[in-house]
Parts: sequence; C-alpha cells; structure tokens
Amino acid sequence: MLSCGVLLHQRRPVDAVLALLRHDGSPDLPKGHVKRGESDLEAALREFEEETGIDRDRIVVDASRTFEATYRTRSRKTGQLVNKTVRVFKAEVEGPVVVDVEAHRDYAWLRTDDRPALEAALVENPTFLGAVEALLHRETV
Repeated sequence: MLSCGVLLHQRRPVDAVLALLRHDGSPDLPKGHVKRGESDLEAALREFEEETGIDRDRIVVDASRTFEATYRTRSRKTGQLVNKTVRVFKAEVEGPVVVDVEAHRDYAWLRTDDRPALEAALVENPTFLGAVEALLHRETV
C-alpha cells in the first residue's frame, strides 16, 4: 500500500510546516493513495489540493527532495495487517496562505525553530517528524 503526500514549508510570516489535525487532534500530512495512471507526484499534489484547499500552483515542489517511511498498519478494507509506505515530497509556499480543511478537524502551522515543541506536536506521527527532519535538514528543525 502506497500513499503520497506533501510537507508544506513556509518561511513567512513564521518559519513553519503545515499540519492537518485529525478529528482526534493528532497531526497528519496531506496525503493519500495513488490512483491508477497517476505518478507519485501527481497523487501527492491531488491529495494536497483536496485536503488543504491550496491550489498546487501556489506551491513550489522540489521533486528531488523526498522522504519515505514504511510501517505496519491495519487495512481499512480488510482489517488485516499490511505494510504501508508513505512517500512525502517537500514543497515551499510564500506565506501567508489560506488553508481550507474539510476532511480534517483543523490545521496548524508548527514552528520549525522550537524543536522540543515540534517533536512534542509530532510524537503521535513519527512519519511526519521523520519527514520534517529529513526534508528541512536537521540544523533548521
């Protein structure tokens, strides 16, 4: 099972990454499954637009900068344990930008200059934290 998504980074008005908040309050990246005939990047951008309301033309994607993690999870269809891979592309946006979430409870901009707070916010999503560390370079997180 493969999902592709976007780690959105803005430098202004504050240096931060976008987190979507699930209904239980836990953080998530805008991501989803690749449809037949889509490339990984096309799927990531489609899901990004659907989940944030931000037009893909507003962001600059560096397709050479990706992060990938694989973990075990339960399939929503069968309930069986499966391997899930998440491939995340790094993108930048000139802020501020309006975010319109429908499938999530809310969103938050997580500051990258406060590493303890960032790690605390992402403790429930190690894939998200790994993407932040890998794609923004350790010295900026």
